[in-house]
Amino acid sequence: MLQKQLKQIASLVEWTFLGNRHLFILCGAVQFLMTLALVYGYSLVMGEVSLEEKLYLGAGAITMGLISLGCTMAAQEVTGNRLDGMVEYLRTLPVPRITLVLADLVIWILASLPGIFLSLLVVYSKFQILPQN
Repeated sequence: MLQKQLKQIASLVEWTFLGNRHLFILCGAVQFLMTLALVYGYSLVMGEVSLEEKLYLGAGAITMGLISLGCTMAAQEVTGNRLDGMVEYLRTLPVPRITLVLADLVIWILASLPGIFLSLLVVYSKFQILPQN
């Protein structure tokens, strides 16, 4: 039973990836530009910044990039899928609903990873530090 569910999830992830492969470039570009604007823009406004402020700027810029993906791009994709009839089609598939959610979750996580990496590069190039917890 578990093997069947894993195969269903893998197939849905592959199918979802093929339908949303444009997200990988778009998400990376949005996160990169957001981080670039926040890190360099606030640095110009604030002038000389301390190590603590650098860490806040770095971590905040990466966080804002992720929030912008979740609040704007994900909502637009869901609305587009609803208008195209993709949501109704997915409901007719003989798979549990949770596998549909898991497939989308995996794709959005994978799509955000290049942007996070690029954001870390921007923060490191400006401050020569990496955000820490």
